[in-house]
Amino acid sequence: MPDVGAESDFQEGRPALVTVRGREVAVVRWRGAFYAVAARCPHMNALLSGGVVCPKLTGGADVGMIELDERVPTLACPWHGWLFDLHTGAPAWDGTYGIRTYRASCEDGRVHVSLDRVRAEPP
Repeated sequence: MPDVGAESDFQEGRPALVTVRGREVAVVRWRGAFYAVAARCPHMNALLSGGVVCPKLTGGADVGMIELDERVPTLACPWHGWLFDLHTGAPAWDGTYGIRTYRASCEDGRVHVSLDRVRAEPP
């Protein structure tokens, strides 16, 4: 897998734009794991590297309550707030507009990204 930088180059919860074999990819470091997704939002082509990472928001048991699922990191587009699951690339709404996910790993302090598409399940 291509090397995209040192582990220390990636700040926790801050997407970073990298290029892998000519393709733009957003890499996210989140709670000890690395995720890689297509760099552009399918809505209006915004760079997702400018987005915000947070736990998945879900409806609570009571009406009007919101809960966080800390096991599922999501990436919000900086332009219009579209949310994408970093494990699967699935959008929080309208299943038509997901993003590609790629395999990312960290070995010996170096981050690697493969352009082989993955649909990983949450750990």
